[in-house]
Amino acid sequence: MAHGKSEVKKKKRVVFIYGSHGNPTDYELLLPYLEQLLKEAERDKKAILLLLEQAGPSISGEELKREIQTMFGVSISTAELLWDEKLIQGVLKTIFEINQNKVLKEVQERGARAITNVQAKPLVDFIVNHGLEVRIEECPFEAWLYYQREYELLKSGFRLFLRGDEKGSLDCLEKSVEWYLEALKIRDKAFLEFIGELSARFPDAHIVTVRGPLHCGIHAELEKQGIEVRPIAVEMFTPDHFFPFELLVSRLYNGARISPHERREILRREYIFESLMSLIERSAIKSSLKAQIVNQIVRRVGEEELKELLKLLALFTSSGIFRSPEGPATAVYDWLLEKGKITDEERKCFEGEAF
Repeated sequence: MAHGKSEVKKKKRVVFIYGSHGNPTDYELLLPYLEQLLKEAERDKKAILLLLEQAGPSISGEELKREIQTMFGVSISTAELLWDEKLIQGVLKTIFEINQNKVLKEVQERGARAITNVQAKPLVDFIVNHGLEVRIEECPFEAWLYYQREYELLKSGFRLFLRGDEKGSLDCLEKSVEWYLEALKIRDKAFLEFIGELSARFPDAHIVTVRGPLHCGIHAELEKQGIEVRPIAVEMFTPDHFFPFELLVSRLYNGARISPHERREILRREYIFESLMSLIERSAIKSSLKAQIVNQIVRRVGEEELKELLKLLALFTSSGIFRSPEGPATAVYDWLLEKGKITDEERKCFEGEAF
């Protein structure tokens, strides 16, 4: 994949900018590339059409249940909501389409001002200040549904992890990987088709899209169709820059053959990783560096230490010690700190200081 600002000098029809989008710092890294593309477009007397990604409407499970109760007058469980085919097609799809159409309409009418994601504020401000025309990804219902299933399984697995049930938590994680992988495939297929349509409708425009690192490489499918593409990676992504879950998904998405044993070994420390990432979020450093720091810490946890941590979490859970959503993550962090698994420099990141 192309990397660096030097690639921006080439003239192509569709530009993919691959970069993380977990916090404002990530979005700020994109701006120099957009600045350069704007200069190119101005020089060539072309317009820029910016295509933004979205994985469907952001609605929590509880919000979904409330909307269904209000619209249909029925109260249903999460299992029914996400796995009962009649309810999925008759109820859930309707809720999805209403909310999806609302998002698409708002972006169509208000442009980037309709985007309320505070993490994306640097990008939104850039778009508004430069008057860029935007379109937004139209996520297929099936992809969105699979993301919901994946998320519910992740939550179920975390509850089992806190009870000390490693096997049960890994079973949930493996199933969630499969749902996420299918969602990614469906979503990217539709996304590429959408870009093909936009290329035909706006042949004289520079189409620019920002895509996360898990999507790296999908531009090659457009090249096969004869569409000129320029890929830009904001940074070089390595395995250390991903959650264990994401790393497994990425490898499988790119065709790697991974044995069941290796899959479970990759996922074994996923929930330790997620716990630490939830705490390090307060730091202003870019997402890839946060992941790199956490991966360094997690690798220091040995087999017997993992068993010890699971026993401790099971004891805390059964004793009712966790009284807030942050409780388990804080317990994991404190235990790692006590065991000497976190260096002084790494600790500063969790306390909101620069690394």
